[in-house]
Amino acid sequence: MATSKEKDQVPLLTGINFAQWSLRMGCLLVDKDLDDVVGFDLVTFAPNQDAPTLEDADAVKRDRKAKAKIQLRLSDTVLVMAQTASTSHALWKILHNTYQRSTTAALVASFKTLVATT
Repeated sequence: MATSKEKDQVPLLTGINFAQWSLRMGCLLVDKDLDDVVGFDLVTFAPNQDAPTLEDADAVKRDRKAKAKIQLRLSDTVLVMAQTASTSHALWKILHNTYQRSTTAALVASFKTLVATT
């Protein structure tokens, strides 16, 4: 379960805050030594192309823990959309592919959505 301190460090992912959320969540997973089972680049936090191999019971347990930590910091709508992921890597990849904004037009659209909701 996410501690009060973790909740303060990582806001809920709503969809429009992915850039900040992924940085904070990535740092939390690194801090908890779970980054190797999630499988992401330690600089950009983009998911690695290939999923990490979960060879033993400890790796599987750590993967479940990482997946739970990520899921606990998702808003209800995002959680429903991402519930099909079977591993933390699959979940991270779904979130990244869905919410990562890479073009100026996408950033402007996100900003307009943010302004419209406030």
